[in-house]
Amino acid sequence: MKEDFNFLTPKKEDISLAKLKILLPYFKIHLGSFVIASIFLIISSFITIPVPYLTKIVIDKVLLGSKNAKLLVNLVIIMAILHIARSIFSGMTQYLFTKLNQEIIATLKSELFKKILKLPFSFYDQAQTGYLLSRIGEIEGLGFFFSSTLVSQLIRLGEFIFALFMLFYLNWKLTLVALSILPFYYLALKPLSQRITYITKDVLESSAKLMGKVQERISGAEVIKLFATEEREAMEIEKGFKEISRKNVLQSIIFTLFSEFNITLIALGGLLILWRGGLDIINGSFTLGSYIAFTAYAQRLYGPIQSLATFNFTIYPALVSLKRVTEIMEMAKEEEGEITINKLKEGISFVNVYFSYDGKNKVLENINLDIKVGEKVAIVGPNGSGKTTLIRLLLRMYKPSEGKIFIDSIDLDKIKLSSLREKIGIVSQNIFLFNDTVRNNISYANPNISDNEINNLLKEMDLYQFFMEGFPNGLDTIIGERGVKTSGGQKKIIAFLRAILKNPEILILDEATSEIDTRVEEKIFKFIKEKMKDTTCVIITPKDLPKETFINKIVYLENGKIVNIVTMI
Repeated sequence: MKEDFNFLTPKKEDISLAKLKILLPYFKIHLGSFVIASIFLIISSFITIPVPYLTKIVIDKVLLGSKNAKLLVNLVIIMAILHIARSIFSGMTQYLFTKLNQEIIATLKSELFKKILKLPFSFYDQAQTGYLLSRIGEIEGLGFFFSSTLVSQLIRLGEFIFALFMLFYLNWKLTLVALSILPFYYLALKPLSQRITYITKDVLESSAKLMGKVQERISGAEVIKLFATEEREAMEIEKGFKEISRKNVLQSIIFTLFSEFNITLIALGGLLILWRGGLDIINGSFTLGSYIAFTAYAQRLYGPIQSLATFNFTIYPALVSLKRVTEIMEMAKEEEGEITINKLKEGISFVNVYFSYDGKNKVLENINLDIKVGEKVAIVGPNGSGKTTLIRLLLRMYKPSEGKIFIDSIDLDKIKLSSLREKIGIVSQNIFLFNDTVRNNISYANPNISDNEINNLLKEMDLYQFFMEGFPNGLDTIIGERGVKTSGGQKKIIAFLRAILKNPEILILDEATSEIDTRVEEKIFKFIKEKMKDTTCVIITPKDLPKETFINKIVYLENGKIVNIVTMI
């Protein structure tokens, strides 16, 4: 059954603050730190508010009035203490919010990675690795919600109200002049806010897709070199980078235009205050100290206005990131069963199983098959006959379109996934090995196994010399990303040993010996026959195995249908 992952297709943005609910659990965990950091931020923001008024007193009452040196010293000391205190609280605020931000972002990245690992296999059919890595990186954009910015907006509102009060107190007519520029903020903000939202989404989506292509090309470097298409691929990636660069420039232009507009508007406001305030000073209705205090409080007025006006420009990229992260976080995980199976007692049964990847073309049709515990079954058929798909259904990588699969008469859908997959060891057609040592790849399913146990297994299978002589540093050889430093046969042998050390009750070999030397293949089959008598084995192969092997039953598959079942022993 095909899943539809719509987030892979760009569409018109529907950004809602309701999506913030996904962040609430992280806020709750760090609520104490958030409250303390916010208190320090409030203190650092408001502690210097008296300074402009104290400056007015210094100028009007001391310098132009009493000439009282002691009062001057006391006022200067008070202002110095306020500034020093502001710096201390500001530094502590920065530290606390940075720590809070990074801790939550790290947790979110881990949670998203965990979520991606638990998504259905059909998800991975559509999403590229590089694309997903880029989507995880977008969590950085959520840092906005855990920074001082949101709290600062509320503080700015408080500063605005207090500054407005002081301005009216100092000169209400001049205050009206200062406020006359505010409508222009709205006129500038409205046409740009929607544009910046669209561009931000477009940049993030384009970057994610391009990273998917880059990762794919790097992984496929061998094919690119063999076909001598380096220049063509480089030009395609370069074209992508240039397109993203163009979009980034456009985004920067919009931000710059609004920023410069703000600066110009505030400068014009300052000139209006200078003109009107200067006239009042000339005619004696306004003092120099009052003017200096007024301009300082005007900055406290314009600062919050500018911050609030640009708030949309700072929150929109964060909201876009939030929406894109939420898209993955809210996706349905693999459906979990509740039943834990212990040791396999009866076996595996496929009952009237049908399957289609796209909902139209049937890959498997009317599959009825029983595999008893300990039985060794070969599934034989040409490429595309549905052999591997049958195994994918058993592993619950996909669900049958129709019919049921049972293990020990228990519906596969009702079995807990971890309980099911822990009992299965598999060597697939496409071997994935980690960029680690041979030893760690072999012991991946059983990381606590000792070196002696690994060596004993290799000697028991007569493969010890194969590893000691076939790899530069024996089991300590780093095999490169995806095992790039190993041959096809070496990969298969490592994967086989990895499956064996899992101590599986069901062993699946999907064309596992196709690239292995005949002598090594004989050793593997001998080990299965002699040492894994009680293990249920399913061997996928495009051709019949030699008659002297351990196979009990051969199932012939063609065009998704079982055409014959032959009992060998």
